[in-house]
Amino acid sequence: MELLDGRYQIKEVLGKGGFGTTFLAEDKKNKTCPICVVKQLQPNFSELYLLTKSLDLFNREAETLEVLGKHPNIPTLFAYFEENHEFYIVQEYIAGHTLAKELIPGNPLSEQQAIDILIEILEILNFVHKYNVIHRDIKPANLIRRKQDNKLVLIDFGSVKKITTVGATKGTIVGSYAYLPEEQFNGQPNFCSDLYAVGMIGIQAITGRELKDILGAGFPLDKQGEISWQNYAKVSNELADFLSTMVKRNYRDRYQSAKEALQALQGVVEKNKILAKNTQAKSNKLLSLPSKIVMAVGIVIGLTSAIFIASNRELKQQSFLQLPLTGKSTERFLNSKDICQYFKDNLYCEKYFFSGKKGQTIIIEMLSEDFDPYLLVLKKDNIELAFNDDDSIYSWNAQISVTLPQDGKYFVIARNSKAGTSGKYTIRATIKQF
Repeated sequence: MELLDGRYQIKEVLGKGGFGTTFLAEDKKNKTCPICVVKQLQPNFSELYLLTKSLDLFNREAETLEVLGKHPNIPTLFAYFEENHEFYIVQEYIAGHTLAKELIPGNPLSEQQAIDILIEILEILNFVHKYNVIHRDIKPANLIRRKQDNKLVLIDFGSVKKITTVGATKGTIVGSYAYLPEEQFNGQPNFCSDLYAVGMIGIQAITGRELKDILGAGFPLDKQGEISWQNYAKVSNELADFLSTMVKRNYRDRYQSAKEALQALQGVVEKNKILAKNTQAKSNKLLSLPSKIVMAVGIVIGLTSAIFIASNRELKQQSFLQLPLTGKSTERFLNSKDICQYFKDNLYCEKYFFSGKKGQTIIIEMLSEDFDPYLLVLKKDNIELAFNDDDSIYSWNAQISVTLPQDGKYFVIARNSKAGTSGKYTIRATIKQF
């Protein structure tokens, strides 16, 4: 095959869109980083206006990438040229997978995972918006989790719109409907339009719902016409308020910049830290209880353990969540939808798993201000290794330490110790360092 611009050899098609085709290519003159991405403009319009519009969008992508590509989480522009009346753009190839592969329908992410994603996207957008640029097509498919460092990279600036004033004039409707706010649908995008799309990604992550290609993304609307999504998620009030602000129907009611949204999200993080700190302070009270109370707790533990052993132990492993051994807290919400059917009295519970090595000592903590928590660790063959339970009014946490007898997978049952109670809790697992 003939080389484009005397140096680029097309290897395979990566994708096709309304304005062209994207190829994986090899730069024959670049021995250091030969693999790259080539975008070819393929206008298929007979009307001069539409052809001019498509060329304008393409030119804008090249100009934008030349400036924005200096950011470590935006692809670098390598070249831009015209050949045989066709236009080409060459940019950095990002090895990895799209965020769409992480947002699996029916598998909601934890609140901390969702917050981490939102922060990464907003930090990139804060840089983009400083250059007076609206991306207009923020969606999971345009965010690549870079294999090299596990960071998100924002791609596909073919639909950006440079502006001097927000919402100056109506323009071409570009974007994916599930992430498209009303003003952008009407051809008047602004910076808040990108924030709406980020908010929808956050809601998609925290609810585990598949977004439909309609405005409102398949969620019902309340009496004010706002997206009603909170009942589909286990989420703190702070993060719920943040996401609801991001996707307000009227763009004037949203955060007005990526910087403002970032500051608000940092506030959510700080509030969660304060909550965790207060919870830990309460849990420390339990550690200082008199020995007689601790002895009574031990009796309750033994009785509860006996009840569990006598109950049905059929574990459905596919419903277990992964519990990383990083020492980082994961916030969850326990309610009547979360029931361990194999417990005798069907108390609310959630199930986790982790993989460990023989001889490792694992410390697992479950903290809650809303109910008395209970923890149990099992081997893969359902043999009980450790448990912790306390029905007393002095208990705000459950903590267990277990030394693993062999390499392999282990299971953790986290639940309330009294029927009918529900609420927030955090759970974390740490490898004890000697």
